[in-house]
Amino acid sequence: MFEAREGGALEDGEVKHYDADGTCTSGMFGPTMFSNTLALFLAVSALTKVVVYAAYAGIETIATVIVPAMFEALEWGV
Repeated sequence: MFEAREGGALEDGEVKHYDADGTCTSGMFGPTMFSNTLALFLAVSALTKVVVYAAYAGIETIATVIVPAMFEALEWGV
C-alpha cells in the first residue's frame, strides 16, 4: 500500500513503497524505476520501427521507380 508516513505529504517525484512487513523501500528500487524503464523501452521501440519502416520505403522506391527507369535507360525491356 502506498501512503505518506513519516511526516507530511510526498513530493511529486518522491514515491515510497511499504512492503507487507512495513519496511519502506524507495529510490532506485521503487515503482518509479520501472515506469522510467518502460518509457525508455517504448521510446526505443518506436524509434526502431521508424528506422525499419524508412528502410522498407527506400527499398520499395528503388524497386518501383529507380529499377524500371534504369531498365528503360539501358533498353533492357522485359
